[in-house]
Amino acid sequence: MKRFLIKIVLLTLAFVVVNMVMLFSVPRDKNHYMRTYSAKIQQLDATPPPRIIFIGGSNIPFGISSPVMADSLHRPVIDLGLQAGIGARYLLKDCLPYVRKGDVVVLQLEYEHFYGTNKGDQEVFLLFLLENNWRNWTQLDAIQWKFVLADIPTQAIANMKRLRRYLRKHTFDTPIQGDKFDYVKSGFNKWGDEVSHLHFPSTYTPSVIPTNKVVDKDFINWMDHILNQYEKAGAKVLMLPPVCVKSQYASSYSEDIGRELHRIGRPYVTSPDALVLDDSLAFNTGYHLNAKGVEKNTQRIISILSQHLP
Repeated sequence: MKRFLIKIVLLTLAFVVVNMVMLFSVPRDKNHYMRTYSAKIQQLDATPPPRIIFIGGSNIPFGISSPVMADSLHRPVIDLGLQAGIGARYLLKDCLPYVRKGDVVVLQLEYEHFYGTNKGDQEVFLLFLLENNWRNWTQLDAIQWKFVLADIPTQAIANMKRLRRYLRKHTFDTPIQGDKFDYVKSGFNKWGDEVSHLHFPSTYTPSVIPTNKVVDKDFINWMDHILNQYEKAGAKVLMLPPVCVKSQYASSYSEDIGRELHRIGRPYVTSPDALVLDDSLAFNTGYHLNAKGVEKNTQRIISILSQHLP
């Protein structure tokens, strides 16, 4: 029995060591989509206030033109949107130290954040940390650490594949592949908008599955608490519904979200359907717009924000 236990312990240690070696020894992809986040934070830090700061998922970089918005609203626009799977809790905690007096923070979260994905997605969170040098890893809670630990074997295997790719093609770069479109850091402009997709044809296939998910009231209360800290730092916070197309809206929005936001005194500054567009304006998901969609959505948001800027 003792021998058996020793073998189990040794095998476990070997498994852990192999995973750690593969996780940390293989060079990262310098053009990885997730690395864009660090560049966005650097841009935020380097831009003096007052600014308009968009925080949320990929509906933002795939939905607005920051330079057009900045020109119309006469102040810098910082697009911090990247991927909903990073989680709203991480984003809001990480961005808080950069907020300054006079800033306008536009919180534009995907509806899924309100149903329990606000701490991130397991298949995204560890990869995000790896590509951003474990940024603010000390702030992670137990559930986020669970995501990290559970995904280590997957990322280790992915690195084995990247190492094999290097031996064949002499590159560690592994872009996230979409349908005829690759998600890469170089696809973003200096304002933080994803612009490379604007040159690709739309590939979106509408699908409507009405949601019956329950709104996460704990997250709503937590969000209210941290947004109070944003306001104490001197920022004005505006709740804006995410841009999406009709089929996505039908699948994702629940009136319960609106009721909960009213309960904490933070309703959307416009009706959710005000930022809903026709399915023909989607790019490859219901939250990502094509070129015409970006143009139309940008003008809508300019109109909305112009009524609420200090």
